[in-house]
Amino acid sequence: IFLINTYFSTVFRELSNFANLDGNISENILSKNFNFKILVFCLFGYSFHTFPFFDRIYNELKKENSNSFAYYTLPVKGKQNESDSIIIKKTIEHFFKSNFSQMNNDIYLFNLDFIPYLNAPTIIMESDPAINNSIQSKINSKLGNKISFILDNGVFKGGDIPKILKSIFTNNNFKIINLVLSYEILNNYILFKDFLKALL
Repeated sequence: IFLINTYFSTVFRELSNFANLDGNISENILSKNFNFKILVFCLFGYSFHTFPFFDRIYNELKKENSNSFAYYTLPVKGKQNESDSIIIKKTIEHFFKSNFSQMNNDIYLFNLDFIPYLNAPTIIMESDPAINNSIQSKINSKLGNKISFILDNGVFKGGDIPKILKSIFTNNNFKIINLVLSYEILNNYILFKDFLKALL
């Protein structure tokens, strides 16, 4: 069974552009059900669409646990430009800013990217002592030796997207962190699902 996420709103330019660029948002955000603790942003373009992966896992976890994560995807092709940044900022503000009071006290916001094969399923997480231990222990307890876990303090730290997210989600209860998965995880559906499930 496939569900189609629908949303009725006064259309503004950035929202129209978001839809035209194949942007997608999870059903719980669209229905203003903000009881999630994990919010995944995937704002990079690939030779494939990430939305079907996220949406299938979202619906399965919701059915299994009556709880799931939330996602916001926009497959930006190539290097992000000013127009892309405006679309991202305006649409995130539209869906979230007026609803902050309804959101959980502590929410992890993951800026998620995927990189080509590394010979083993690999998770690379930005080094942040305030966050790393909690997330790494959850992942290790669920996935154990199925994955390789790397903490990064250089290449994958910071960036334009976290700056945008931090300018919107300014409260300290929003914990923003970069997370990179190798294709071995994305192409193993059960492993990818278990990874997201571990974060809940």
